[in-house]
Amino acid sequence: MEVAKLLSKSPVQLTGLGARDSLRLEAGMCLYGNDLCEDTTPVEAGLSWVIGKDRRENGNFLGAGTVRKHLKDGPPRRRVGMIVAGAPARRTYIPLQRKFLI
Repeated sequence: MEVAKLLSKSPVQLTGLGARDSLRLEAGMCLYGNDLCEDTTPVEAGLSWVIGKDRRENGNFLGAGTVRKHLKDGPPRRRVGMIVAGAPARRTYIPLQRKFLI
């Protein structure tokens, strides 16, 4: 059976970017362009675990000097998750207000 036919049957429903963002935020996953960019190191993003041991030791990658400094001294900033009371994940164009934080 074709994938399109399978996806057109109940209980499958189409979802949008809001659903994707809710699920990835609940799982603590990053999205390039939102949570990550060229100005964010893996250490700042909480992704130090993805840097292999040999790369940490050898520094054979772009930005190695900065990343290794962040690993040694700690990053100047860090991506963190927030628990929000009663509201779903916020879209990028909606400003976060203090009253929504626990």
